Amino acid sequence: MHDDNSTPTPRLLHDSEPPRSSAELDGPASEGADAPPRSGCAGMEAPSREEVAIREQVARGESDAAAAAAIALYGAEIFGFLIGVLDHAGAAHDVYATFSAHLRGHLPRAAWGCSLRVMMYLIACRALADHTRARAPREGAAESAAPREGESIVAPTPVAKSRFDRADSVSGISALRRNLSQGARELLVLRVDRGLAWNDIALISLGESAAPVDVRRESKRLERRFRSIREQLARTAIDLGLLPV
Repeated sequence: MHDDNSTPTPRLLHDSEPPRSSAELDGPASEGADAPPRSGCAGMEAPSREEVAIREQVARGESDAAAAAAIALYGAEIFGFLIGVLDHAGAAHDVYATFSAHLRGHLPRAAWGCSLRVMMYLIACRALADHTRARAPREGAAESAAPREGESIVAPTPVAKSRFDRADSVSGISALRRNLSQGARELLVLRVDRGLAWNDIALISLGESAAPVDVRRESKRLERRFRSIREQLARTAIDLGLLPV
C-alpha cells in the first residue's frame, strides 16, 4: 500500500491487481515520441546500433519490420523468461504469441523512455497478466492468441541464463519454485537471471513513461519485496530440509 495518493498503483509484478490496459502501458496520451523521457531511464546508456536501426524503422512507419528485428534481437531471451515464469511450454508459447502481437501494436507509439530490451520485458509482463486474467474464468483452459491472417508465430529456442530458468534440473529448487506466486517468479527472473537494474524493473511495473519520482518509489518497493521473497525461500528451504536449521 502506498503512502502518497499521487503515486500510480503498480499493476505488473503485483499478484493481487489486474493488468493495465494498452493506453496505461503507453503513458499519458499527451506525450508523443518526441517528448523528453519522463522515465527513470533518463541516464541510460546510449542505444545499441541494432536498437537505433529499429527506432529508425519505426520512425519510417515500418513497424512490422521493426517488430521482426526486435524479436530477432531479444525474442529468444523473452521466450526463456516466459518459460522460467510459467514452467509450462504450451502456456509460454501462447503468451509469446500475445507478446508478439502487443509488440507490433506498441512500437508505433513507443515513448522510448527506456531501452528496447526493457520495453519488451514490459510488454511480455503485460502478456503474462493477460494470460493469467483469461485463464481464471476458464479454469485453466489453454488460451491461444490468434496470429494475423496468413501468419504464424514461431517461438524461438529459449535463452536460459543460469539459476532460475534452469531450476527444474534440481528437484529441491523446483519445489521451492512451486511455492512462489507468478509475480514473485517474474521478479526473481528479471533481477537474478536477467540482471535488470531496479529502475528498469520499476519501469516494467509502472510503464515506460512513469515519472522519475514514481520510478524511484517503485524501485524501493520492489527491492523490499525481493528481500521478502528471499526470506520466504529460505524458510521454505529449511522446511523442505534443503538448508540446515
